[in-house]
Amino acid sequence: MNPMRALLLLVPAVLLLTLGCGKEEVKEKEDPPTRGLSEYFVVEYPEDREILINGRPSGYRTGELVEVRKGTYEISLEGEGFTPATQTLQLSDSHHLEPKVLAFGTE
Repeated sequence: MNPMRALLLLVPAVLLLTLGCGKEEVKEKEDPPTRGLSEYFVVEYPEDREILINGRPSGYRTGELVEVRKGTYEISLEGEGFTPATQTLQLSDSHHLEPKVLAFGTE
């Protein structure tokens, strides 16, 4: 065999072994890390109102499932005539099928 041809065949084999391409490590399939990224709550009120989170419009309305990050929030409603004026909500380990429920009443 031609020495140059032998070298050309040997170099790719050495590279495959050196880079680990000759063997493949088998890993268990892992679930995506979704736990703890989102928290959920619903605000109950007899009228349709926008929900304010930390004093700012959220884009969510009463009765809708609200999705936020884990943390503590001041929750209120747009307009007047509800009680309490604000509720403090601390969220961790909630689930979209069992969200935390905040209820506001009328004055």
